[in-house]
Amino acid sequence: VPVDENAVPTCTDTASVDDWAKPFVAAAIAHGVVNGYEDGSFNPAGQVTREELLAMIMRGFELGESDEELTFADADTLQWSRGYVAKGVELKILTGYADNTFRGSNTITRAEAFSVLQRAMDAAQQTPAE
Repeated sequence: VPVDENAVPTCTDTASVDDWAKPFVAAAIAHGVVNGYEDGSFNPAGQVTREELLAMIMRGFELGESDEELTFADADTLQWSRGYVAKGVELKILTGYADNTFRGSNTITRAEAFSVLQRAMDAAQQTPAE
């Protein structure tokens, strides 16, 4: 994703985005890696959930979505992220828990985030562009 060092994000809470981060946030928004929230905010100081991170990574690496059925016990809680979760699970980028839940709204830890990122980089190298 190309970054224009002078770009300013189009989110409603641009003032709360640190100056050094504004071009990167603007690029991520412009290229559809992040969509922000329904109220137009980006929430730069907010925590990221498992489903949010997976969606950003799937969009950023252009890995797409899947319409495969999710078999997690809590699959009904995954609404907007369902396609990204299905594709991420298919590519083994992120998995569920031993109790057959995905827990998409749980905050993701740094350790989980880095393992997801590494698996996504591996998948991106092995997946032909669509």
